[in-house]
Amino acid sequence: MMSRTPHIEGQCSPAFSAVGDAFAQNFDDGEIGAGLVVMRAGEPLVELWGGWSHLDPDQYWQRNTLVNGYSTGKAVVAMLLLDCAEDQLLDLDAPVAAYWPEFASEGKGAVTIQMLMAHQAGLVALAAPTEDDAIYNFAGISDRLARQAPYWTPGSAHGYHVNTFGYLLGELISRVTGHSVGEALSRRLSGPCQADYYFGVPVAQHRRIAHCFSNADVNPDDLRETQASLIGEPANESEADMITAAYFNPPTMSGIGVVNSTRWRSSEIPSTSGHGTAMGLARLYDAFLHGGRFSGDLTQSAVAIHSDGRDVVLGRDSRFGLGFMLTHPDRPLGPNPGSFGHFGYGGSIGMSDPASGISIGYMMNNPGTRWQNPRTIRILDAVFGAA
Repeated sequence: MMSRTPHIEGQCSPAFSAVGDAFAQNFDDGEIGAGLVVMRAGEPLVELWGGWSHLDPDQYWQRNTLVNGYSTGKAVVAMLLLDCAEDQLLDLDAPVAAYWPEFASEGKGAVTIQMLMAHQAGLVALAAPTEDDAIYNFAGISDRLARQAPYWTPGSAHGYHVNTFGYLLGELISRVTGHSVGEALSRRLSGPCQADYYFGVPVAQHRRIAHCFSNADVNPDDLRETQASLIGEPANESEADMITAAYFNPPTMSGIGVVNSTRWRSSEIPSTSGHGTAMGLARLYDAFLHGGRFSGDLTQSAVAIHSDGRDVVLGRDSRFGLGFMLTHPDRPLGPNPGSFGHFGYGGSIGMSDPASGISIGYMMNNPGTRWQNPRTIRILDAVFGAA
């Protein structure tokens, strides 16, 4: 898409020089603009940025360029909920309905917060047809999910809550903090950690946001190709309908056709509309791993296996802790067994590896292959080859 040689800035520690080579090579493999940070206990080992934030060849990616991180925000909103638990604002073993009484309807009274965070609650989609603009009514979507029957008996299976996860956790956070999920993030995590990551980017900061490509400009009314690229292998027609609703009811909830709009950038939809820099994302993970903000028991529980095996939404095996994706042979987060994090659509990633002590933030504006982006694999291979 860009034929000029990318302008790359930043630094790598000598031991991580191969990471710089991998980052540069990605621009021969579809990268347009990107940022990459590797940290260990507050020390940046790699900080690189390069390419273009827009198609205009004079608009270069800057050190402080923000970009939509898609599902990287799921782990961020999970960290925020865990922070609330650390401050004893809620009990992860308690029923969701203890803090959100309306959630008990349709037989969901026994669903615990841990089950919700582990993608076991069966609220993977809005069951009734939904207008595109409804996604911006956070309270309205949350209330509909609370009053809706689950797609399966909670706890009997797990399925990736593609777009509803952020509403569900975000509503809990709002109820126990008294703040919107975006304000709570700023007050409790991103502000104290000096992490440039937002649920709802202030309008004054929109000038820093990179244009997103790939499915960003797809017409929501023309989804056949996009749908085929996202949906795995459903077991039956009922499951296929559920998966379609999870991604595309409405399609704007996945950011399709709206991700570059002012309204989307200002929205607080933690599953998909979180924006940040690579440094901001890496700092959040580094603080979770090393910052002393979270107790050992809480972090160990958060990154332990809570859901494992066939994922009824993804149509393949997946593995989750409490909001975190856990490393898995089909989608490894490096070579070590204890690593955790979250991919974003098309290759963005935030993660930590306790064995090496490193945390990574990698953000780009041209998502690649959804499940296994070769650019992301190249970065991870280079990082762990050095770590």
